[in-house]
Amino acid sequence: MNWPKVSVCISTYNHEMYIRNCVASVLAQELEGDVEIIVGNDHSIDGTTQIINELEAKYPGRIRHVCREKNIGACENLKQMVIEAQGEFIAHLDGDDFWGPGKLQAQLNHFYAYPDCVACFTNAWTIEADYRPIGVFNNTLPNEFDLRFLLLKGNFLNHSSLVYYSKYKRCILDCPQFFIDYHVSVNLAMLGHLGYINAPYVTYRHNSSQSMIRNENQKVRALYLNVLSYAFRNNDLNDIYEVVYQDLWARIVKDSIGLKSVRFLAYWFRRLYVEINRKRIKIFVVGFFLGLAKANVGVFRRLCRALKLCNGLRVAHDR
Repeated sequence: MNWPKVSVCISTYNHEMYIRNCVASVLAQELEGDVEIIVGNDHSIDGTTQIINELEAKYPGRIRHVCREKNIGACENLKQMVIEAQGEFIAHLDGDDFWGPGKLQAQLNHFYAYPDCVACFTNAWTIEADYRPIGVFNNTLPNEFDLRFLLLKGNFLNHSSLVYYSKYKRCILDCPQFFIDYHVSVNLAMLGHLGYINAPYVTYRHNSSQSMIRNENQKVRALYLNVLSYAFRNNDLNDIYEVVYQDLWARIVKDSIGLKSVRFLAYWFRRLYVEINRKRIKIFVVGFFLGLAKANVGVFRRLCRALKLCNGLRVAHDR
């Protein structure tokens, strides 16, 4: 078998504490095929640039450091790397995350085992910025699934685990100027099945200093809403419309309780009222009570942890 080249696109900005470990985890991959490493440095102003230059000099021909002359933003930085990628497959990796041994080979094997898949993700370990463990990213998921499953489950896939056929790179390049990784996942799922490996081959850093979820949470939620609108506008998915928007409203209700903010709840009620074009009353009523239930479950879990009734790691992306 002729194994293909994989292009690894590493997105980084001010990751001096993490980028060395990130790149090293790619260099350590044992793969039956070539690996092209592209590091898109979005004009970092800390020590990131120097560290990448050192690694590029230490491993000549293995790392291509693309240092932006000015900050172009995470979305455009990723797009430019994808344009330059030459491999048959393209992998994404954020500069504050890292991979475990065998990650790329396991995903290539998965593609051959599930030929209907256009992309493949893996589970991930989730840690704090200081390496303290939180838990696994997901519970057990199917080995492959479709767009309906993705919309019903929400944004549960880890971006740093993504590998896809380069012939589908338009799924990234056709995204709007500002987008979240969920938009990429939905675009790929519109073309075919998504593969999934339950083994946690990635270590994901939760709420790091450059995290978009941490720094621009409201923007992320608005972009998420845009993705749902886009998906329902371009696909025949009427059978899951209510459930998807009920779940979104339920999570907003849950978050508003956690934030103790009626203003937050009112703002998103107005946004959703405009967005939802059918069965509004049912969606808002059912979603509200689901949100209350989610909030109570969250309180119960925190209480159990405080009383040390639940020991060990938890599912970090438990919805």
